[in-house]
Amino acid sequence: QRSTRLAYYPGADDRLGGFRAHAAHASEVPRGPAPACVINDVDDDDWFRHTEVFAPAMSTHEMDAPDAETYLVNAIDWANRELHGTLGANILIHPRTIRKIGKTRFEEIIAGFRYGTIAINGWSGLGFLLTACPWGAFPGHTLDDVQSGIGTVHNTFMLEDTERTVVTAPFRPFPRGLLSGQLTLLPRPPWFITNRRQDKVGRLLTRFRHRPGWLKLPRIFLNALLG
Repeated sequence: QRSTRLAYYPGADDRLGGFRAHAAHASEVPRGPAPACVINDVDDDDWFRHTEVFAPAMSTHEMDAPDAETYLVNAIDWANRELHGTLGANILIHPRTIRKIGKTRFEEIIAGFRYGTIAINGWSGLGFLLTACPWGAFPGHTLDDVQSGIGTVHNTFMLEDTERTVVTAPFRPFPRGLLSGQLTLLPRPPWFITNRRQDKVGRLLTRFRHRPGWLKLPRIFLNALLG
């Protein structure tokens, strides 16, 4: 996938350089004018378990398991033990696999995942955008080991003693989601890399938030639907 989106985050180029330097055997996926996506094995260096890059880089870890349920349990246990930080996690899983595991059992497994926001077939950032949800690290961090922070923000309903938010999104995009009898996302979210109007939608929404007006809505709707 070619992209023109540059690494905007301050210090991203230096973080990418550090990522490459610590990787034993990094592979790169060219993305046109944008920085290449760098991929490595998380076991190359402990640096990868506790450093946020905020740039196109990904560390992977492969695990063997006899079935999907065992794999999910082992993967969650590994993440709980080995990775620094507990703010957000994403799980990509086919609906058929969830049915095979069993919905109740699947929810029991997810309940053992010690992260503040868990996104099933979605982006954990949705938990931040949906301001009714509490957003913050999983409870238990201290000032001596703060990791992803202490406490939460948002939480419109002022729920007490929350541990995590679980956000579930459709597995398939429109229109395939409808054809399989699932809920679907329409219009396509602007943060999807395949959204053809994300730059226009972003500018229009920013202008609308700065100075709201009814006459600005038609252009927002049109570009959102064409994305």
